[in-house]
Amino acid sequence: MNARRTGTVSAAALSGLVVTLGLAQVIAPEWVKGVGLDVWNYHTLRDQLEVGEQEAAVAQAKLDQAIRQSELGSHVASRLIDGVLTLAEATDELEPTLRNAPGFETTRVAHYNAPTFRHGVARYVIVRARDLLSDDPTRWAAVSARLEAEYAALE
Repeated sequence: MNARRTGTVSAAALSGLVVTLGLAQVIAPEWVKGVGLDVWNYHTLRDQLEVGEQEAAVAQAKLDQAIRQSELGSHVASRLIDGVLTLAEATDELEPTLRNAPGFETTRVAHYNAPTFRHGVARYVIVRARDLLSDDPTRWAAVSARLEAEYAALE
């Protein structure tokens, strides 16, 4: 019974010490740091957490923008497939978005071999249309012929 009481008192004393140090950290952080009791480096860890949260917010914003851009590309390509838009109109609609898209200029040159930015946007929407019709090669053949003719006439 005596050993149990001693353990309880020790646990209570240790808990009290932890609570006191935690409270001191909140109330007087500079004093805690000055006397060397900041064993958890609370401020450094808090600053690192804030930086991490800011970096995560920036990354999430970029991801959200890329998702919106992809959704817009699919929507425009779908309207292009259905004949609601011409290739020139689809290009006009996507050009402002892709102008600010990171890496698009490299893609235009390296993957699409497009002579101008406008041609690169047109090729992008044609590729999106091809992807949307990947399970319907007969329909893609007809749409592709129309789009390639429009691409050749694109200014």
